[in-house]
Amino acid sequence: MEEKERLNLLYSIFKLIAKKDIDMSSFNDRLKLQKITYIIISAGINLDYKFGWHLRGPYSSLLASDGFMLSNNSQSYIDVGYRIPEYCQKKIEEVRENFGSDLSDTSDTNMMELYSSILYIVNRGEKISDEKIIQYVKNRKPWFDEQTIKKALDKIRDSKIFSI
Repeated sequence: MEEKERLNLLYSIFKLIAKKDIDMSSFNDRLKLQKITYIIISAGINLDYKFGWHLRGPYSSLLASDGFMLSNNSQSYIDVGYRIPEYCQKKIEEVRENFGSDLSDTSDTNMMELYSSILYIVNRGEKISDEKIIQYVKNRKPWFDEQTIKKALDKIRDSKIFSI
């Protein structure tokens, strides 16, 4: 994917889901960009970002760089008439229907962090039991209790958006 297409798609998707422009001025704003983007990629929209594990879950340095470019001067990178491809629109709508209240700009970042962390663990390709997923998250994120992790895992699975 070319950089221009990636930036247009990233900007448009983030605006639809978070209901605001990309803003990198605070830690929570940067966290939201990382987590929402990882969730969207996990839903099947390719944005060509590679993620590794970070203290707060999945993190991409290229995404951070793109976020700062778009936050500082989106007019230079975004095509005014850009339209999100149809296959992406369907995935975005599914994510919004199932997780929209947890991903909007006014949302606390905790659930974004939890969903994206669970998806990162599951996306590694290993077949892993729910108990192991819960324990893995709990060990790395002790501020989440097991019941909250289990509810988040169930919500991800029940949405049928992700292949877990």
